[in-house]
Amino acid sequence: METFSSPSLCKALEFGSLLLRPEASLTADERASLEFFEAFDAVFIDGVKPTDEPERWAAMSIQVGRLAYLLGQLPEAPDEGVTAAHLAWIEQQQSATDLNPFQRARLQDIVGWPYEYVHVPK
Repeated sequence: METFSSPSLCKALEFGSLLLRPEASLTADERASLEFFEAFDAVFIDGVKPTDEPERWAAMSIQVGRLAYLLGQLPEAPDEGVTAAHLAWIEQQQSATDLNPFQRARLQDIVGWPYEYVHVPK
């Protein structure tokens, strides 16, 4: 059973398998995905207080994911518990073109996240 804030099991296993590969064999996208995967794990599982960009991104994705799960939709103003920071983060992610594969997968797991807002580089 998936929770409101974790990537699907298959996706998590895919990104987790990057941990087993030699770092020199990873592409830039895979290294970035691994960095954000580890940050997500640290914040969500270990309860680490976010101190760097990947951890802050992970924390906000967890907050927005939790709100979306509770609301049954992507958070909007004036939904209860939704802050200006949440709305700004959502807007920023919807226009981001430099997301790594883990970030794109994480966004797709958020309830109500429109697929067209997950830009895949060509």
